[in-house]
Amino acid sequence: MLSSENDVYWLNPFSSCRERRKKRIVQVNSRLFVLDPGCLPFVYRRGDKLLSGLKDRLRLSIGRRILQDRNAAPDLILISDFSALFPAHYYKQKGVPVLYYCNDYFGSGWNEAVEKKLAGKSDWVFVTAPKLLERFEGINENLHFVPHGVHAFPAESMVFTRPGRPNVIGYIGSIRNQLDYTVFERILAETTCNIVLAGSMVDLVQSEREIWESLFNSPRVRYLGTKSRSEARDVMKQADILLLPYLKSVKSLHRFPLKFFEYLSVGKPVLATDFCSWKEPYRKYVQVIDEEKPLSVSVERVWDKYDKKDWRERISFARANTWQGRVAEIGRILSSGKDRTYG
Repeated sequence: MLSSENDVYWLNPFSSCRERRKKRIVQVNSRLFVLDPGCLPFVYRRGDKLLSGLKDRLRLSIGRRILQDRNAAPDLILISDFSALFPAHYYKQKGVPVLYYCNDYFGSGWNEAVEKKLAGKSDWVFVTAPKLLERFEGINENLHFVPHGVHAFPAESMVFTRPGRPNVIGYIGSIRNQLDYTVFERILAETTCNIVLAGSMVDLVQSEREIWESLFNSPRVRYLGTKSRSEARDVMKQADILLLPYLKSVKSLHRFPLKFFEYLSVGKPVLATDFCSWKEPYRKYVQVIDEEKPLSVSVERVWDKYDKKDWRERISFARANTWQGRVAEIGRILSSGKDRTYG
């Protein structure tokens, strides 16, 4: 995406594997390279100031050596690790533009202070959630909210259908401990809808797997397992309502769900917990579950608003938010500010 017109070097964070990788640089395409510092030679806990500084200097040393060995002259340094302050400062001094791409919440206190210094040093800061935009306001005037997009639509014809009442609520995605399991329990207890789930179970301990497996045993629940992208899309089209059932936390409030535009791309109404900062124009397409009332009330609300006009608007909004559109948008931002530097 960024490397269509630039030689881009992405400073990858240290990996958590036990063995240090032999390959220090990965060439993704003719103009995109990933600098991989490998694994830390010491145990590192986020927030440890001394070890964080040592880690950052070590990464800078490794990165400089890699570039010197290759006689490389990058056009752009892409950073996605909040603590990479030394590399940002070094490359800025060398006249190489720095882009900080933030797609997660890395904590408060010392972590936040370091990250804000990095944002101030960078030429561009791209964030993927409204709350992240608030986090860096006033720090860098070249700050941009660019949420995740949806993959290119397949060539297909979709037909609007709306039964008298919703029969199936679907969730498509990984089944992990960030999901609010009680939402599924409430669907069964407080509505007449059936549930369909498609996705792999990820990072669950045995006791957590057993809880989900007990849900799958319900006669009103179908668990389809892992599906390909095209198969998952078919499941989405067959559901009446699609679900974003994530637990609310400080981290979730600073995220924007990848599934949002995928759900809209099939035109279906979306029911969600209040796990992130749902702002306009995105909130228009989401019915946030009312925790003070039976779940059937939220289901009825989202279903009552769903008609052919709403269906078309959802698909149109998703089409305006594809990854291809993001590429063009980011390209325009970089081109318009190519000669600007901050920090």
